[in-house]
Amino acid sequence: RGIALCLREGEGKQVILAAVVNRSGRQIARDRFCFETVGPGEIRMVMNGLLESYDNIKAASIGLPGPVKDNRGICCDFPALQEGDLAAELSAEFGIPVILENDVNAAILGYSRRTVLTDEACVAGLYFPERFCMGCGIYLMGQIWRGKRAMAGELFGLPVNRRPKGGLSPQEFLDCIGENMRILTAVLDPEQIVVYCEDADSYAGVKLPEAEDGPQLVFSREFEADYRSGVARLAVEKLDQGMVLP
Repeated sequence: RGIALCLREGEGKQVILAAVVNRSGRQIARDRFCFETVGPGEIRMVMNGLLESYDNIKAASIGLPGPVKDNRGICCDFPALQEGDLAAELSAEFGIPVILENDVNAAILGYSRRTVLTDEACVAGLYFPERFCMGCGIYLMGQIWRGKRAMAGELFGLPVNRRPKGGLSPQEFLDCIGENMRILTAVLDPEQIVVYCEDADSYAGVKLPEAEDGPQLVFSREFEADYRSGVARLAVEKLDQGMVLP
């Protein structure tokens, strides 16, 4: 069994979406914990509760908003997680391997499982939270593409509109998507670009000029479901690799 934790914002709180999964990926249990601030202490509390409630847990995976390199978060939208080596500290404390992953990377991995993408597929996911800058995840040749320094998909360095979605009008939002579609098409030429946003239904049927001869544009409200699925998949992969501690 493995623990899968997804960190995100929701309803003005910082949230830990928790699940226990078995080797086949089936969720044995799931829960949602809301805090004013999520830091190492809150993650420890949730993990400790799951370890006390379920036996034979051999690995944990944690998704968080921000790039991850060498299993360390190098920047995070949750200030309390900016310092320290979270995965190493949790692994030492609980005696199980802990893997970290960027939230949008995990979501696009979950999307690949939900839609049964082929190993040859190239798909990019754009996530537009209400309060933070957008993020991007890339699925390429059957796996998440992170780049050499784990900065693939970190679009904040590009000369495009970087304001959170909550500060954009509907037209500005579509213009922002168009800008990013042009960049992603020029660099990756993906077959699909998935746009995650809470009001995705409002954009059903929208056609952008950039999509006429380019990637298929998919608006989706399923960020949380795909995020949970992707982080759970990482826990299962850790179990399948046999990378467990005695």
